[in-house]
Amino acid sequence: MEKTLPEGYQLRICHIDEDREMIFSEYVERDPWPETMGELYRALQREYGRCTSRVYIDGSDGRPVHVGWYFVSRERYEDTGEPYLRGTWATVERRG
Repeated sequence: MEKTLPEGYQLRICHIDEDREMIFSEYVERDPWPETMGELYRALQREYGRCTSRVYIDGSDGRPVHVGWYFVSRERYEDTGEPYLRGTWATVERRG
């Protein structure tokens, strides 16, 4: 059974230009979103490309807790049309 997304959480998206090593966009997405972590992962993969890593934080008991993923895709700059590697951090976090 897939883990369902808890109420009171949001999805933080952070886009990185890996070629220039800089963040160029960061925002929060709120509901509606898929009901399970698996559905969320597949939706994010379709949107942001290949998953290359999972994101973890330390839990209250010291064990790692999975909170998101890192995706990469080859994109093109809008102004020059030159290709670059876009990285995307997608993390589920408690609304604050």
